Amino acid sequence: MSIQTKQVDHIITETVQAETIGEVQPQTHEPDISLLQDRVPVEFQAPRALVIWITILGALYLFLSYQSVFYTDIWGHLAYGNYILEMQAVPTTEPLMPLAQGVPMVDTAWLSQVIAALLYKQFGVSSLQFLFAAPIVISFAIFAWMLYRQTNSHLLTALGLILMAMVTFHYLTLIRPQLAGFVCYVALLTTILRPWRNINWVTIPLIFLCWGNLHGSWLMGILLLGCLLVGRAIDKAFRAESITAVFIDHLVQRYFILLELAIIALMINPYGLKSLLEVFSFSGNSNLEALTEWDPLSFDMFQAKMAVIVSIPLLILYRWTPRRVTTGEVLLLLIFGLAGLYSNRLLIWWGPLA
Repeated sequence: MSIQTKQVDHIITETVQAETIGEVQPQTHEPDISLLQDRVPVEFQAPRALVIWITILGALYLFLSYQSVFYTDIWGHLAYGNYILEMQAVPTTEPLMPLAQGVPMVDTAWLSQVIAALLYKQFGVSSLQFLFAAPIVISFAIFAWMLYRQTNSHLLTALGLILMAMVTFHYLTLIRPQLAGFVCYVALLTTILRPWRNINWVTIPLIFLCWGNLHGSWLMGILLLGCLLVGRAIDKAFRAESITAVFIDHLVQRYFILLELAIIALMINPYGLKSLLEVFSFSGNSNLEALTEWDPLSFDMFQAKMAVIVSIPLLILYRWTPRRVTTGEVLLLLIFGLAGLYSNRLLIWWGPLA
């Protein structure tokens, strides 16, 4: 046993010495990176530009979500939302202000108020910051996608976003149901301007269905479709030199049917036709005279200066563009621009168009 023990000790000593002087090298099993294959499906592969845009929009969301909730309107909307949740019904008369008790009421933003009240009960003030940041970022993301499809340029897309923000950001800094209406407006504009798809027969009425319950600004969507309808009819009448050609034109028929579907979708709300009539009669409300945000646009306003900065290159581009300018485009810019001059709060709807 002693001889065998000595032999074993000798073998161990020689092995240790060999490893020490480098005669025996430990084996490693590192993978060969060159043999790795990218097995992610093509449809799920994100280009570098998309990652950059997601980072930019994410940074914008982070910045907005840390802004203080200072506009007092939000607490009134939360009060109406809580009332609807408690009563399980929308109010038909003024429920909160004693001096207006019994006065007929149509709450055109009831769904926005209910969503805000539910989130506030669950998450507190942070939910209000989310309701402020999320609609702005969503609308900017939709708008960026539309601009890139039209220009195929990231630089022009960024420039378009900056110009739109210059005109509209003053009105987007206040947390109110109008933010939900702005998302619907941008979604409608994007759907209309991109190449037509049959799914749009469903998408556009759904946009108006949501819009009609989220905020009364759906009237801007109806005006948008109306301008495109009238503009196309004028173009067709002048080119064909025939009124008959207008009625058989496929685009005129499309815009007319979409307008009908939009109005039908808008009537799907707790108030029915009353909601539509309330929005149409809103501009005649005498209380608007006391609200400065509904005053005419004046040049001393920041948003007015930004509108001029956007308008000058827009006029130059329209002067030198080689493509045919449609009457619908001109009507949209003129009518929405005049609306912004009449009431500065309406300038928000002109910004994305310009």
